[in-house]
Amino acid sequence: MRTNTDLALSGIAKIKPWDFETRQDKRKDLNERLDTLESSLKFYQDNYKGLEKEHFLEQINEEIELVNQKLSLIPESKTITQLMKEGDEGVEDSIMLILNDLRFFFMVDNMITDRGLQSTTMLIISSYGSLTLEEVAMCMQQAKSGEFGQLFNRLDGAIIIGWLKTYTTQKMERLKEKHQVAQAQSKVGVNPYRSAEVVSISDKLNEAYAAIELERVKK
Repeated sequence: MRTNTDLALSGIAKIKPWDFETRQDKRKDLNERLDTLESSLKFYQDNYKGLEKEHFLEQINEEIELVNQKLSLIPESKTITQLMKEGDEGVEDSIMLILNDLRFFFMVDNMITDRGLQSTTMLIISSYGSLTLEEVAMCMQQAKSGEFGQLFNRLDGAIIIGWLKTYTTQKMERLKEKHQVAQAQSKVGVNPYRSAEVVSISDKLNEAYAAIELERVKK
């Protein structure tokens, strides 16, 4: 996003917030699976003495490679606060470009000034740092589509911040709904985030623990 904001804006125009959030959930799930696989790999390397050790290590490495391939297809999106903490100097410019794009879209008499864009940008960084640059851009895209209501011959910082407030509220509602669905699925024994790869590795890890325990008992 911040490496080529103009190009990214045209791509983001095709993405819906819930699709973006689903992708980020998928990336989080893949990262958690990668952590599990790497822990399993270390366990087999350091502790497992069974005859199938090399076979298991080969399988786990193959799965790690597969997960990394899937991760490479989902770009990492950090929050504004994370980028600022990392010293990313392009954050402010990226937000300015996103907001300035509004001036080319809306035709109103009372248009936000350059100084207004600057102060609004700083307010977004300080008050909406939990959002990503992509989310700020998606919010503005929704505004251009009229999803936050009609403009009445005025575009200023207060209106833009109001859009972000509405976007954030809707995002929280989506997250709450997802959480409620996940809780309901958990109660009936369904885990939508548990994939076949995770199950297979879990089974192998249990087998390894059992084998080690059996060896300990024999001694």
